[in-house]
Amino acid sequence: KGARERLEYAVCMARDATGAVVGCASSNVWEGPGSNNHSWQTLIKLGVVWGLHVDREQRERDAVAAALLEHVVARWRETGCTKGFVMAASDAEAALFRRAGFEAHNAMTIELGRAPSPTSPIDLLRATAEAEADFVASLRASGAALAQQVPASRLALLRLPPPPKGE
Repeated sequence: KGARERLEYAVCMARDATGAVVGCASSNVWEGPGSNNHSWQTLIKLGVVWGLHVDREQRERDAVAAALLEHVVARWRETGCTKGFVMAASDAEAALFRRAGFEAHNAMTIELGRAPSPTSPIDLLRATAEAEADFVASLRASGAALAQQVPASRLALLRLPPPPKGE
């Protein structure tokens, strides 16, 4: 239940006139920091289709799939998503997704590490810790008697934040 709420996981089902399930689409929403490139957003909310299935015997397969995708995209819009993703396993699927409004992008990636981001909580903590360590080292290097006697954690509290840029 927790993951379903946090990731806004949902399954949409399509039924025929008899009430039998003839298709389904599963999707979720991910929200978090975006690209490290400042010309892009710093917070994004992405919708992802993890599965789309329509019964092979269904005569109107493409229409059912299109209706399911339309429902998923409408839900993403309602929840404030900034982008939606789906992976096509065939040219036929890619054509279906294009008809539903998706555009082809190269989604093949490899993660080789990450560039620091000035808005990342991890990088902010790391930068703060490094700045405090540098500050304490400079105080101790000054030779001041007090700097030699006070614990590093207390000396770090004396550090003033840098002035805002432009001042």
